[in-house]
Amino acid sequence: MPDADDGRIIAVLGQKIDGLKELMLMANEDTKEWRKQYSARLRKVEESTIEIRQCQLNSTRLVTGISLVLSAIAAFIGIKF
Repeated sequence: MPDADDGRIIAVLGQKIDGLKELMLMANEDTKEWRKQYSARLRKVEESTIEIRQCQLNSTRLVTGISLVLSAIAAFIGIKF
């Protein structure tokens, strides 16, 4: 009789292990999907950051150019009067 109980216990443990294995596989697939989505979002953030830096650089160049032109005009007016 004890052998029959051991067999049942082993069968139940086998079923539990199979269930845990399936849960782990599903969690792994979920993690893969999450990492894929996270990578895509991170890539978009990096691209946006690059675009913002480029806009800042262009704005700085524009303001510097305008400042230079206005300084030249002010100097010209100052010399004339």
